[in-house]
Amino acid sequence: MRLYHITTERFTNFSIAFFMVTFVGMYYSEYIKLVWVGYILLTISICMNSIKRRLFNPSVWHYIGWGLLFTWFCFISIIWSYDFKVSVSYFNQLMKVIGIFLLFILLMQSENRLKIALLWLCIGATLYGLLYLLHIDITQLGASRLSVTNSSDGQPLPNYNLVSMYVAFAAIYFIWRLLLSNQQCSNVIRIALISILIISVITVFIFGSRKSILMLFMGIAYFIFCSHLKMKTRFALTFLIACSVIIVLILLPEVYVDYLISRFESLITSNQGSRLEAGDQERIKLYMYAEEFILRNPIFGNGFYCFSPMFLNATGKFLYAHNNYVEVICDLGIIGLLILYYPILKSTYRGWKIRNRSSLCNILTILGILNLFGGLFIVTFLDRITWLICGIIYIGINMEYKKLLSKRKPT
Repeated sequence: MRLYHITTERFTNFSIAFFMVTFVGMYYSEYIKLVWVGYILLTISICMNSIKRRLFNPSVWHYIGWGLLFTWFCFISIIWSYDFKVSVSYFNQLMKVIGIFLLFILLMQSENRLKIALLWLCIGATLYGLLYLLHIDITQLGASRLSVTNSSDGQPLPNYNLVSMYVAFAAIYFIWRLLLSNQQCSNVIRIALISILIISVITVFIFGSRKSILMLFMGIAYFIFCSHLKMKTRFALTFLIACSVIIVLILLPEVYVDYLISRFESLITSNQGSRLEAGDQERIKLYMYAEEFILRNPIFGNGFYCFSPMFLNATGKFLYAHNNYVEVICDLGIIGLLILYYPILKSTYRGWKIRNRSSLCNILTILGILNLFGGLFIVTFLDRITWLICGIIYIGINMEYKKLLSKRKPT
């Protein structure tokens, strides 16, 4: 009987997949032991790769450098912080996120590993959304948006806007995989991809986040109009998405569907003098105060994560800016904003230029664009999944870019 030979590469690939499913998809209190198993597997993989000297991808170390520079600047900003205690508390949270991120990113030494990480991240993101819905009473869907901060057993839940955004990312990824499956996959895999795509689309609509629904359709529009697809493939993709939306309309309560439609209508009619939703009015108020806060120190900011205490002092409410760009520039100034966004902007721009010469760059580019778009509506620079996505985008696009450059050089 032949035993399965466990190599460093096989163990690393398994560790990456297990880590992504648990760290991204099962980050709830009842699964925390599995998350810790993922940490252990990741650490063992790094040790094994260090012994084999497989941790020398320049793109990985470049992004690690940017991450450490951003972390250092966040730490330095505590010196002039508006609220020292709040800054220290949230900086500790950032350190935990960066620590795990560095462990993971060290293993992204090849295109194959990166593809494995992206696949299981998106599977994990879909699982993340489904487990969220299992923690709440779904029958509450009615003439108001899904807004739950604690599960039925009293346990705190993650920000549902973030969860729905990552499920939208996953749906876009599965569309890309489905487009590739025409030549590379069996019928069983195609059926599995179609099934998980429909599930992720339905999940996005159940959450009811306008941002996530818009991001979903932006991704679909990207593949239909900005990719070199045959007309038959474009029609098939449009038909599949239309079927998914029809299933959504059938499954969701009619009153909730009407509510979702009214939320999008409010974006249009508000420009014609109609009254804004309470949430949109709150955002306008946040931005008005943000302008005042930013002008106090536009270069270096007011200190790490200080928008919330400043807004609390001004209004009596402890709220974040609901905009990653506004939050970062208020806290860390123009310098912090440039450090955080330069790598992802540069890599997304590169990806756009070569998107039709590399299938991997095609999906990473649209994910980069959607990540930048999502930052307009929610604060993400402290979120663990955003760091993973940005790392994969930066490393993957730069690896592909350098590969294409090397092919053009004369031998």
